[in-house]
Amino acid sequence: MTAETGNVTANDDVIAQTGNVDAQAGNVIANGNVTAETGNVVAQLGNVTANFDVSAGRDVLAGDDVFVADNLGVGLNTDNLAVWPDGYRLAVAGNIMCEEVRVELQGSWPDYVFSPGYQLMSLPELEKSIQENGHLPNVPSATAMEADGLKLGEMQRIMMEKIEELTLYVIQQQKNLEKLEAENQALRIQLEKLQHKADENDYCRAHVAAEPI
Repeated sequence: MTAETGNVTANDDVIAQTGNVDAQAGNVIANGNVTAETGNVVAQLGNVTANFDVSAGRDVLAGDDVFVADNLGVGLNTDNLAVWPDGYRLAVAGNIMCEEVRVELQGSWPDYVFSPGYQLMSLPELEKSIQENGHLPNVPSATAMEADGLKLGEMQRIMMEKIEELTLYVIQQQKNLEKLEAENQALRIQLEKLQHKADENDYCRAHVAAEPI
């Protein structure tokens, strides 16, 4: 289905069962679905617009924008369209390359870690949790990741939580080191005083022993 100079337009669906949906110099527009079951959906110089779904067995290409009111599937065919994941607007059977991804988080960013009331696990508690569970607290297990995949926004939040907790551990350890250094310095000063006193006592004993009776 090709329009060399104008638009590919339909009041309902635009469907190419064996080839491409191709507007070489215009737009691909449908009030329903835009579907190329085994080929490409292409608008080299314009937009791809659908009030419902856009799906292609191969590529979706647009010189400008892709507008989808419902779902967008890339690399999907009629076999795996039936298992479209619930709650997702975009499904890609393959890899995605882009310059930047912006994720709007539903929950709070983990600066709560720095609030005075945050309960930071002690290092012995953390070690015990790792030994028992095989992963950090609040971090999905490998089994869960394999089953559910990676939620980018949620994982970024969890990673920042762990980074901020690690920062608190480092600050805590630095304070402990400074306390030990101060204690060691006090002990060194005390030891020097004791050594000086011992040297004085040795000097006095030596003089007393050297005096004639």
